[in-house]
Amino acid sequence: MAEISLNISQISMSSQLSNEEDAKCFCDSYTYDDLKEFLADSSLKKLLLPYVHEITLAKPLFTRFIQALSCDLTLSVDQLCDLYILSIIMMTYQEEDQLIMLERLKLVEVIGNLTDHLDLEDIIFIAFSIYEKFVISIDRIEKVIALLASMPAIIRASALAADIAVSLLLIILAKYTKTPRGLEMGQKQLENGFNMIQLIDWQHLDVSGRHAEMFMVIKSFGLIINCRRMREACPDRVGNEIREYFLKISKSIDHSSTYGMMVERYIAYCVIRGVCTSNTTPTDLV
Repeated sequence: MAEISLNISQISMSSQLSNEEDAKCFCDSYTYDDLKEFLADSSLKKLLLPYVHEITLAKPLFTRFIQALSCDLTLSVDQLCDLYILSIIMMTYQEEDQLIMLERLKLVEVIGNLTDHLDLEDIIFIAFSIYEKFVISIDRIEKVIALLASMPAIIRASALAADIAVSLLLIILAKYTKTPRGLEMGQKQLENGFNMIQLIDWQHLDVSGRHAEMFMVIKSFGLIINCRRMREACPDRVGNEIREYFLKISKSIDHSSTYGMMVERYIAYCVIRGVCTSNTTPTDLV
């Protein structure tokens, strides 16, 4: 598998967002044409594209996708990979339609349970493919943050889906910190993520006003720590180190910008609370 390099400096890091951008959750939703284009170029062309040609309304289309994927299917790794990409696209598909959230979540759940086992190599392949699609190809940090917003639903879907999501989050951290990726399953994932987090010069990011960038990285780690199996495998020593480390970050940064305030709140309510909690629902703090 080819090594992927992310030039983070090419992504817009402006944390000064207008009210209009705030209202749009920092991203544009995927359209009917976007969906049709993706499926036409994917391994799902025969399986799902015909329904897109027949159905234009969002809710009936979700229903048809869910029905088609609920049948007894034999899928290749490439098809599973494209289905995970599809699940992320559909989380913001025609986002202005607020009445289909249950269908969005159901589709993610169905995709997450199409198989209950993949080899580690295949998990990493899917995670890298998602990274290539949604991180490398974008030009605004807010779109990476929008990608992260879809991760809780994927983590909740199944243990395998959670493995793929955590691998993706570790890839984001590894590429950002320019360190060898640590994608072992289990406890080592959390410790590797924390080791990468500690390589970041937070003071430099704060002084240069790169609070959106800070939020992206902290949320990536926060999503990992809020997986139940990560918290349960986390030794008390490591949990205490994470708590103290992020308390120092929270106290040292400027909270006046939109993202500065988001960083402060996310650290308090998701990272610190997450690492100190062992009996909550996975990702319920995210």
